[in-house]
Amino acid sequence: TVCFDPSALPEGPSAEIAAFREEFGRSLCSKRSFADVTIRCEQHAIDANACVLATSPVFEKMLQSSMTEGSARVIQVDDFAASVAEGFLELLYTGTCTSTESWGDVLRMADKYQSDGVIKICLAIMQSTLSVET
Repeated sequence: TVCFDPSALPEGPSAEIAAFREEFGRSLCSKRSFADVTIRCEQHAIDANACVLATSPVFEKMLQSSMTEGSARVIQVDDFAASVAEGFLELLYTGTCTSTESWGDVLRMADKYQSDGVIKICLAIMQSTLSVET
């Protein structure tokens, strides 16, 4: 049996590995061909993959429960706009976001669902855009 040994990689990701990771995340985010969860937000149904959502401990518990989220694979999100949920998901899948108009709302959503990686990205972006004028 041949197994991949990540310790065999050189220290720090090479440009090829970083490019692969980025393309993989973008592809997974844009296609969602094998989506197995629906997030209902406003009048929108947003497809997602449970394995990606499960990086959030809150979503993981929802999807493992015998309640509606776990059995029907539908998660109702009533306290955020669909555009905020889309931005949150794009960050969760890729680590970047192309269309977020409200970083504060995405940060609140990341906090609610305890997505530490998305919280860190939001804070870094918000800090980088601070200026004396704003």
